[in-house]
Amino acid sequence: MSPSNNLFSLVRQPQGASIWSALCFQFDKIPAFLPGTGDVTDRVTGYLLFVEHRDHVAIFKSQIDVPANFAKRHLQRIGAQDVDRGLTSKDSVFSQVRLRHMTLSQFALRSKTLEGDNLQNNVGNYINSQVPKK
Repeated sequence: MSPSNNLFSLVRQPQGASIWSALCFQFDKIPAFLPGTGDVTDRVTGYLLFVEHRDHVAIFKSQIDVPANFAKRHLQRIGAQDVDRGLTSKDSVFSQVRLRHMTLSQFALRSKTLEGDNLQNNVGNYINSQVPKK
């Protein structure tokens, strides 16, 4: 079913050195756990948040997929070392990191938890990020 009833929509709002855009919407869908019941619907709230910073963009989303042709045409992966530099310093020590929905693919692993005494050398290897193509 298609989205209807936008709760809010904000486009290119400045925030310090970054710019963000957001959309929050609701729609009705048939619950996946009740197959064959066309008269029961579930009201779902979803969102899409874009954060632009320099030459990078972060996409946070729920209940909406980024079309594959859009991602292929406008986004490219950045290296794990670039993500690592943005999240850590030489003195950073991580004991637990939880990653969720870190890919644009709907077929990917949805969550992963890493634990240990010091995950400093492991964080960048597991993060999947996207940047706009130039």
